[in-house]
Parts: sequence; C-alpha cells; structure tokens
Amino acid sequence: MKLSICIPTWNRVKFLQKNLSILASQIETDRLGDQVEVCISDNGSTDDTPSAIGRIVDENPNLRFALHRFSKNQGFSVNMDAAVRIASGEFVFLLGDDDIFATRGVVDLLKACSDLEADTLLILNLKNADCKSEWSRTASSEQVVFRDVRECLMQLGKFHPTFIGNFVFRRAAYLEHFRPRFLQSIYPHTAILFEIMRGKRVHFRNLCCLEVDDSDRHVGDCQALATAVDMARIQTEGHLRHQGGQIENVLFYSVNLRNIPRAVLLQRSGLCEKRRGTYSELRMRNLMDCYNGSKIAIVCAIILVLVSRLVPKWLLKVILR
Repeated sequence: MKLSICIPTWNRVKFLQKNLSILASQIETDRLGDQVEVCISDNGSTDDTPSAIGRIVDENPNLRFALHRFSKNQGFSVNMDAAVRIASGEFVFLLGDDDIFATRGVVDLLKACSDLEADTLLILNLKNADCKSEWSRTASSEQVVFRDVRECLMQLGKFHPTFIGNFVFRRAAYLEHFRPRFLQSIYPHTAILFEIMRGKRVHFRNLCCLEVDDSDRHVGDCQALATAVDMARIQTEGHLRHQGGQIENVLFYSVNLRNIPRAVLLQRSGLCEKRRGTYSELRMRNLMDCYNGSKIAIVCAIILVLVSRLVPKWLLKVILR
C-alpha cells in the first residue's frame, strides 16, 4: 500500500459524509484502490458519524478502509495519533474531516508521493488562508528542495505546517520520531513534523489538492492561547533548538508574543478552562520553557503577561479591539 489518507473525526457527520463520498469516488474512478487506503478514527462521536461511515464502507466494497472508534472523546491529539497507527501505507496524508479533495487531487497527491525521496513533502494548498507569503503565491509548480526546516519556514511562513492538510510523511518516520509529549499539544501534527524535518532537507511542491472549509474549526476562542503558548513551545522544541541567534529567534516568536495579551484576556474572562496540559497555561515557568530559544523573547513574554494582567479588563478589550 502506497498511501494512507488518515481522517480523525468527531461529531461533524455532514462534513465527513461529503468528504468520504468525494474521496471514494476519486479513488474508484481513477482505479487507485490498490494504492490508497482511507483510515478513519472516530473520537466517540454522538451524532450519526458511525452509521455514515458504515454506509460509505458498504457502498464501496472495492475500496480499502481501516476504522477505529473511541467510546468517548479523547481529544484531537490522541485521535489523530490513532488514525495514523491504524494505517498501513508507506506514506501518510492527514486530512481534516471537513476538507475536500479537489478534482484529481488524490492522483496528484499519489504522484507527489512517488516522487518523494526524503521523509517529508510539504504541499501548498493555495486556498489555505494561513499561507500568505508572496513567495508561496508565485512559486513554481515544480519541486523545490529547502536545505532545512528554517529555510522552509522563512519562505512559506512558520504557521504553514499547522494546517493539517499541508504535508505528507512516511509512516515509519512518524513512528520513529513520535514522542508522547506531542499528545499534550493541539498541534501534534506540527510537533511531529518539526521532529521529522530536523536536520533534513524539505521537499516542497506548489500543489493544491484540497478545497478547504474553515466554517467549523474547533480551536475557536482558544486560538490565541494555543498560539501564544502551545505553538511557541513546539517551535522551541523543534526548529529553534540549537539554531539561530537571539535576535533572529525573537523574530520567529513575534506572532506568538503578539497573541499573549489576547490569551491573558481569554483566561481572565474564564474561557478555555477545559484546555489543560503542559502547553496550556500562561504561567511564568511555562513561559520560560516555551520561549527559551531567546532570552529576549522570555523577557518580552513575561512583561506582556504581567502588563496584560494588571491592565483593567475593559481597557485590555479596547486595546485589543
């Protein structure tokens, strides 16, 4: 089996049904059944998701499916990991349950995998709003090889790998580089990707294989907290470790630092109470760990937290408006 398309899902049956129908149709039409499998991990859905999956499987007896279901919600990270572990393909493509393959998207993806010689292939989805760099919009459709993850992120933008449909990796590389601490993040796919890419060349194709639907993302109001703490720690443990100087690294942290005041406001307002774990809180000790790629960034993070806690909440809302 060449490619496993892995879909972690939870309580979004209308998106999943459309996704699976289009995916199954492409695989059947292009006769890819012997090269592609669809792996679905259901995170204890309480809607019609189990029945919908069953119907799709029954209607497509010639296609290969791998299925897993938790009895209750284990969180996105655990569910994503489960979707990868039931796969058997050489390559893994993580797919959001609400993201639809464009016409001939599966064929293009499979060909890109066949051309891949390294552990990771980054795929630029031109409809992904997180990818705004001028370079990415004008890049050639031919394969580009970056020397390392830092060069890749400088060109594509450091949040490009946070989108779950932007990359392919070898399943063996995932199993080799996976660390249990990644499950404490809401970006486990980004954490494992940085770990795989460390010290290696990164293959990039300007390939748009998905139609992205951002109408029902789960992060919601906690996005600022996730960016300020979670993503900062992943960057520190990943591509910022043993790389770059103080000033260069603090520039990499700039987006994370800008989200700290809003993250403090969310906590002061009592939001995101359920988001706990190593990566979740704006504690001083945590900030020192999350931003230790730059002493300047640590100082900036602490100052921003203290000031945001001291400013009256109404004034902080006005400032952030």
